Order: sequence, then structure tokens, then C-alpha cells
Amino acid sequence: MSGHPDPLKLPPVVLVHGFASSYEHNWVRTGWVDVLEDDGRQVVGLELPGHGGNDRPGGRDAAADQLAELARSLGTIDLIGFSAGALVSATALATRELDVRRLVLVGLGDQMLSGTGRPAGDAPAITLTGPADPADVRGALFRRIVASAGNDPARVAEFIAAPAAPLTPDLLRRISCPVLVVIGAGDFTGPATEVCAALPEATLLTLPRTDHFAAAEHPEAMLAASRFLSA
Repeated sequence: MSGHPDPLKLPPVVLVHGFASSYEHNWVRTGWVDVLEDDGRQVVGLELPGHGGNDRPGGRDAAADQLAELARSLGTIDLIGFSAGALVSATALATRELDVRRLVLVGLGDQMLSGTGRPAGDAPAITLTGPADPADVRGALFRRIVASAGNDPARVAEFIAAPAAPLTPDLLRRISCPVLVVIGAGDFTGPATEVCAALPEATLLTLPRTDHFAAAEHPEAMLAASRFLSA
């Protein structure tokens, strides 16, 4: 008798992409959907407001509401979020009614937390519209992501400008399901020491010689998530 779980008995996997990206850009092109579907899993994507095909307004709080709405329609789910999608996923699980069996947070480091004695990682402001400042390397990077994903810069700018409740260690302590935290050793939001310390049941995977964005494309991240969600 096989020791592996029957994929037909495992819940759908919901994927929440990062800021300026989209489901297609973040998860399909990078191979995540192929890996999960090869595991026999049903994969469902959530587009952040103002991204991809989501025309609804709002920022991270609206995204958390939409994630909760989607989760209620699916029942029990597994959940994977990257960067802003990880913020949304953790916030929704801590503050909304979601039935999540297992959670994977990619690119969510300590700098993205509030209430730790440091500024949260949303600053400095990201400028996506108007003339580009040659000195604004961060803004240029996100402008390229917006263009590559086929997003409207103005709509994406509205998402990041919308007020959002902070994610704090106290909120992370409310998350009772097993969590896999994946972060690159060179991630500007890292490390993820405080994130993992706050989560009641966390496993940390640090990817060597990997930055924030490369973590979302790293084969080891995909394989680790596949193994974790198949448990």
C-alpha cells in the first residue's frame, strides 16, 4: 500500500500572485501550475484587485476579502502566496473565515511585518505612472513587471496606494495550520526569522544565492511546496 496521499482526496490549491504580476505571469509561466497539476491537484488562481482580469477596486484588504469569498466557495483549500500575495494570504487566514489545510508563504520576510520595531517593507513608495526617474531602480523593476504581465500601471498603482491593515506577529500567531515559509537568502524582505517565530507551526526553507523575485521561479521552492502540500 502506498504511503502517499490520494490527490483526489486533497483540497484545491489556491495561488495568490505578487504585486504588479498576475496569475499567468507568476504561476503559469514559471511552472508552478504544471508541478501542482502533475500532483493531481486542482489549481485555482486569485488575481489581486487591479491586476490581470480583476477589475474590482481596492488594495490588500479588498484582496483578503476576495480570497475569503473564493475560499468559502471552495470549502477546504491549500493556499500559496508570493510577496504581496503572501501578505494577503496570511492576513486573510488570520482575520477572515478561511478553512486552510496547509499554507505556503513565498517571499514574505521580516521586513514586511509591522509591530517589530522596524518600518514595514512597503516603503519607499513605488511610482508606476508618469515620467520614470532613472535613479529609481525599484520603480523601474516594478514597471517592467507590470509591462511583462500585461497590467495597466494606473490600476496597479491604485492597488498599492489603497490603505491596508498591517500584518503583525500577533496576527501570524492566529494561524494554526502548518506553514512552509520559502525565502531567498538575498531577499530584500528577509530574513524570515520573526515570521517563523510567530507562526505556531512553521517550516523554513532558505534558498541560497536567491533574491526576492527569483524565489518565485526556483525549482526547489516548487518541489518543496509540492512535497509539503502532498503530506
